[in-house]
Amino acid sequence: MVEETIDIDLLRRLSEADGIGGREREVSRLVHDYAQPYVDEISYDNLGSIILKQNGTANEGPKVMLSAHMDEVGFVVRQITPEGYLKLLPVGGDT
Repeated sequence: MVEETIDIDLLRRLSEADGIGGREREVSRLVHDYAQPYVDEISYDNLGSIILKQNGTANEGPKVMLSAHMDEVGFVVRQITPEGYLKLLPVGGDT
């Protein structure tokens, strides 16, 4: 049986990182720093996506690609009503 551990510090840092749509640089840097010892190549595209490549050891077998989002939905508080409700404007995403 393989024992799995969870890196709580990494989860905390990723959760606290600024990652609203169009401003994922902080998340990208965290992913870069964490993944660097495990991959052969790290590059970026013109949209700011980070590309991690691990070369295989055999020429045969399937090639696998994993894809994930780094951004999160963000909000700006537009108004606080007299009753204490927040009126929000979404930032990033399809608004």
